[in-house]
Amino acid sequence: LYEYQNTEKLDVKDEYINKLEKFLDDIWKRRDKNDSQYTNNDEPDTSTQQFLSLLRNNQIKQKNYVGVINFDKKTFNLLPKIFNDGNDNSELSDNELKKINLNILWWLTYTTKIKFPKNLTSLDKLEKHSFLEVMIWLFATYTKETLNNNLYQNYIDVEDETTFVKGQFMFNEYINQHLARARWDKVYCRYDSFEFDNYFNRIIKYVSNQLLNFTSNAETKRYLQDIVFILSEVSDERFTIEDCRKVKLNHFQNEFETILEYCKLFLANSITLNYHNNLNVFAFLIPMEKLFEEFVFGFIEKEFKDVTNLKIEKQASGVNLTEQNGYQLKPDLKISYNGKEYLADTKYKIIHDSDKKLIQNDLYQMVAYAIRYKCKDIMLFYPKYYEKLDMSKLEIVDMFSGTKINIHPHQLPIKINEYKNDLTFQQNFAELKKLLKCKIKKAIKNEIEKNVNDK
Repeated sequence: LYEYQNTEKLDVKDEYINKLEKFLDDIWKRRDKNDSQYTNNDEPDTSTQQFLSLLRNNQIKQKNYVGVINFDKKTFNLLPKIFNDGNDNSELSDNELKKINLNILWWLTYTTKIKFPKNLTSLDKLEKHSFLEVMIWLFATYTKETLNNNLYQNYIDVEDETTFVKGQFMFNEYINQHLARARWDKVYCRYDSFEFDNYFNRIIKYVSNQLLNFTSNAETKRYLQDIVFILSEVSDERFTIEDCRKVKLNHFQNEFETILEYCKLFLANSITLNYHNNLNVFAFLIPMEKLFEEFVFGFIEKEFKDVTNLKIEKQASGVNLTEQNGYQLKPDLKISYNGKEYLADTKYKIIHDSDKKLIQNDLYQMVAYAIRYKCKDIMLFYPKYYEKLDMSKLEIVDMFSGTKINIHPHQLPIKINEYKNDLTFQQNFAELKKLLKCKIKKAIKNEIEKNVNDK
């Protein structure tokens, strides 16, 4: 399904639809609005899921979320509308679906919400490219490589009886449990012990065992089995997303933080304890507006970090539309280059050539930003669609101050239109990255090209 597209009538019973809705409601309630889970602040605060519309006659309509839902032996691939060329989605080949899923994963590598490994070269070896299988593959390969190079050990708090005082002597427990029972030779202490069998490793082992029950890829299974073998001395326990949040890692443990983010992702989007303790049900869903915004910010922040005098700030706040401290204005991006400031807003919208012009509400919003932030140049970033549109600069004069406001619309090439089978995934995305960098350079200022490394 593409965004806002209906399925045909599904050959399922009403009971299946009811269970699917309950599962999605559970995911919706459990989602974390402030952590690694994407949320759309414009959506209503409701306990009813906003991922899909469940229609009559067992039809389903996708909303603005993309990703995958795996529920009771059926997989729903929810795809971005910018890949919809008007053809019937039922005609998508495996290679076309693979290409779309890899584009989504490439966008995710630039986000700050989920710490994906930044290298997708290993995907060249993976035969099955469903979105969830790719995510499991990334987790398995990255985790195994990390554990092979560096096992995680940590101090854990232990309360136990010893033959000598170790750490903190627990006086009350000694009186109640030992002195009163004539066990004078034993003391009760609380101390820190440097252990391999710790909370973090138990979570990894639990998630790996869960994924083993789901994946059908032989090599992925082998990697997951290797992880479980490495952690064979670690205790077996059940965990939830809330348990993952109790793990505290320091800033020297970035490789383990990535693993923890994967574990959060899998546990947050599956209701394992309620559904027979397996991953027959899973949903990973992201609102595309937030993903597009995160991608553009992350791409500029990373790929232009070597450009001198260039700064980027996300969702600059502190300015209100009215003097009464109401209607706060938050442009998506604030870009400074050589002392000149630009405001930028990401708009995940498709502008068809038949429209001939930008959406009027977008222009109203940009004018409000320009006036209240006293900024003359505003950029609008749209995803590039199949059609080539006129993205000429618009000049608007503020009649009250006489100030000229320049609105610069740009279509950003964020997807691989034609996949070149003679190149690897990494080479294809490298070409796309180079094209996107060139487009953003011109959007900010042409002379920036002299300061950027195009490798």
